[in-house]
Amino acid sequence: MRTSYKCIPCFFRQIEAACSLIDLKKEKVKDLLTVLTKELLQFDFSQPPVVFGRTIYKNISRISGTRDIFGREKIRIERHLLKLGPYIKKVIKKAKDPLYTAAKMCCAANAIDFGTGKVPDIKKVLPEIKRIKLQVDHFPIFKDKLKTIKKLLIIGDNCGEAFFDRFFIEEILKDSLSLKIFYAVRSSPIINDVLISDAKRFGIDILANLISSGCDYPGLVLSKTSNYFRRIYSQADVIISKGQGNFESLQDKRKDIFYLFQIKCVSVSQFLSLPVNSLLFIHSKTRSD
Repeated sequence: MRTSYKCIPCFFRQIEAACSLIDLKKEKVKDLLTVLTKELLQFDFSQPPVVFGRTIYKNISRISGTRDIFGREKIRIERHLLKLGPYIKKVIKKAKDPLYTAAKMCCAANAIDFGTGKVPDIKKVLPEIKRIKLQVDHFPIFKDKLKTIKKLLIIGDNCGEAFFDRFFIEEILKDSLSLKIFYAVRSSPIINDVLISDAKRFGIDILANLISSGCDYPGLVLSKTSNYFRRIYSQADVIISKGQGNFESLQDKRKDIFYLFQIKCVSVSQFLSLPVNSLLFIHSKTRSD
């Protein structure tokens, strides 16, 4: 997906939110804006938005001297979510279709994201997760494919939704005991995206083969991933791509990909002809666009 001129205000909202979060001094903010404005003027808009997103966060890290800008916020949200683990498990267990409920929850949890330039209110997000509806629902296609596939690759997104991914993986394995699952994460801190250490704290490594994509973009740019990841990617029968950043950067009609995310901006809304805030479980080979 190409970067739109409508992405520019979002870029600057992200810059403002990140600088505010780490309390960056005014002089350094000025230096940062000078650097990023020059970078933006030279940016190739045929690339996906996550490419400039990486430029934003790598420069903030460099100028501030803070490697993991959202590290403290990630831990704060993680602690809150871990307390709710038994409750979430209970909701899924009581559901008419536990796998479907877990899928919807880990899709809705995409809202626990800092990449929009806004700090998510976890108290508001959680009640919404319980009663969400999908605007595009290709889950039945996914469930049917689970009967025959041998290898599933899940490309993780933000740390908050990774917590819910664990419950989804548990339910998948109940239906497909012989299925081999790979769970891919970012190679280094970028926004609040999930890393190896985060996924381990959620216990995902107990259920799936935990791997790094080798990519440090706030999305999945295949050309920037490791050889090992690309081998797993090519061997996977089905891929679950979590989050809008992964959707923006991973458009591969050759593969069976299910994109699970919330539309958070006008650019993606127009690209898919769907309203902002829509929650999607959308199949790459069933999309009409």
